[in-house]
Amino acid sequence: MRTVILGTLVACVAVAMAPWMSGGQEPVAMLVSGGALLLGALLAWRQPEVRQLRRGPLVVSWFVLMGFAVLSLLWSANRYSTAVWLTQWLMAGLAFRLAYTVAGEPKGREWLVRAYLASAAVFSVVAIVMYMTGTYERLTGTFYWANPAAAYLIPALVLAVDKLRRSWGKVAWMWGSLTVFFIATFMLANSRAAILVAGVIMVLYLLVVPTPRRFWITFVFSMVMGIGLSFGLVSMSTLFVHKSNSLAPGARAVQVARAGESNSLRDRLNFMESGLEMWFDRPFGGMGAGTYGDVHPQYQQRVVSASTNAHNLYVQVLAELGIVGAVVLAAVLLWLLIGALRGVVAHPEMTPALLGLIGLLLHMSVDVDAGYPALLMLAAVLFGTIYRQWWPVRGKVRLGWPATAVLLLVPLMNMYQSNIWAARARVAQEDGDYSLAAERYAAAHRGVVYDPDYINADGIALYAVAVSGGKDGRTAAALALDRARQAETLDPHDGQHHQLEGRALAVRGDQRGAEAAFRAALRLDPYNHPEYALDLATVQMQAGDTRGSMDTARAMLKLYPAAVVSNRNLDESLRPKLANLEALVGNSYLVQGNLREAGGAAQRALRLDPKSLRGRALEVQVRRLAGS
Repeated sequence: MRTVILGTLVACVAVAMAPWMSGGQEPVAMLVSGGALLLGALLAWRQPEVRQLRRGPLVVSWFVLMGFAVLSLLWSANRYSTAVWLTQWLMAGLAFRLAYTVAGEPKGREWLVRAYLASAAVFSVVAIVMYMTGTYERLTGTFYWANPAAAYLIPALVLAVDKLRRSWGKVAWMWGSLTVFFIATFMLANSRAAILVAGVIMVLYLLVVPTPRRFWITFVFSMVMGIGLSFGLVSMSTLFVHKSNSLAPGARAVQVARAGESNSLRDRLNFMESGLEMWFDRPFGGMGAGTYGDVHPQYQQRVVSASTNAHNLYVQVLAELGIVGAVVLAAVLLWLLIGALRGVVAHPEMTPALLGLIGLLLHMSVDVDAGYPALLMLAAVLFGTIYRQWWPVRGKVRLGWPATAVLLLVPLMNMYQSNIWAARARVAQEDGDYSLAAERYAAAHRGVVYDPDYINADGIALYAVAVSGGKDGRTAAALALDRARQAETLDPHDGQHHQLEGRALAVRGDQRGAEAAFRAALRLDPYNHPEYALDLATVQMQAGDTRGSMDTARAMLKLYPAAVVSNRNLDESLRPKLANLEALVGNSYLVQGNLREAGGAAQRALRLDPKSLRGRALEVQVRRLAGS
């Protein structure tokens, strides 16, 4: 294979696994990755001869896994979520195939390793710039979440240290500098699990790789310099952004060592317990690939344990694809590891890559890594780089590979177009043009693959038109109700669709139907949305059920003591919603003539949200009546 073709294929791999725009989760990022995989497949297809991936246990188990995931569309809790899961895992499969093909060429393995290290270096530069100019005290990079950012660097740490061990002179200074840089970036993420995993993997590396005394001196010096650089960057960030960063690199790991079990660990155990409960309910086929987040609210353990991910790939697959999917995934991983061991025996220089890959797989058992296309494809690329079949053969690529890559672009383009229309709709909504917003949201939920939430958003815009009155109000209310029921059909486990139905019914005067819809929303998600309780309590109050209204409001407020409100401080809409619930309770007391309780509710509402209009109005009413 010509050098320019090989270089282009390596570039395609690097683009595919690049962690840009939410770690590759954004539709535009997935589309670019899909385009890179298609280009790589077409280039490989046009070559007269490349290394072939022959049929065998790995290929068979992979197709069984994907086939069963496709079959789960029949019973999936949310077919859109399943389609996204299928798309991301199919991208990972194509990335593995491309990396395996490139690794069969002279210098292919080395080029792939350097492409990943270059990607990790660029990611680290961007991540540090974001850290130095942002207010969050942990490094997140383009994942916008610290733990997966640290996970992306685990293999890079091992590979950079190995490059340092095997280099001399000026080259050693280059790899030493990169090692220090990776260590500093990794420490700034302050991920307890990642630090533990990286430590274990590094110990294994030092045990299985011959390490002369000269290397130990260099290794310890690099560690000290990397940790020192991380502390220096923390200090500089407080000067640049004037933020109060009290979280030193590695401090969270020290906290656990001193205090024992952490809230984070308890939350992860709750997430996994919820996943096991899902599996108990549907042990054979699970809830459908990718649907953990859709059904989790019904299995949630407590208010502060809301999650869209089990934080454990293997438990999540068990919940989503049942025992069948879990066994098949285990078979895929088993054959991959066997092939990787064969690859390391044939090419011992790949040992650090295998150790880094094992570290990444271990971290997937304690965090959300598999939900990010970049991390999923990184694992696939490393497997493809190391993997070796028993009897490698070469030949011409068949049409199936590029045809699959072309097929993959269909949902990717649809998701991208849908996302663009939704973005335009949000602009119209912010401008107060709800009719235009509804039109654009309607365009967002056309095509093969689209998020049912866009149907709901369409309905919300129509509901806003209905509430504003005018000659189109009645028609808009009917359309909003239709959109709510469409969304319920596609995504029956999401309470927001029932909330929209209840609001549309209330506008049309169907108080009984509205109350039933709001109760359905609360049954589906009893913890995370105080506005469901607010809507239900309001309808009950309008129907004359004052006692029921107060019981509904107080039951929700009881779930949100001060500690829970503080824990969920990232949700800026939470305090205003709780303040409105307190104001509703206070107005109920006001109607009963209980000024003391009404005044207390007004004070609690204003403590939650000093700008609360309902809280201020209640306070004024209490003062006026108390003074009369």
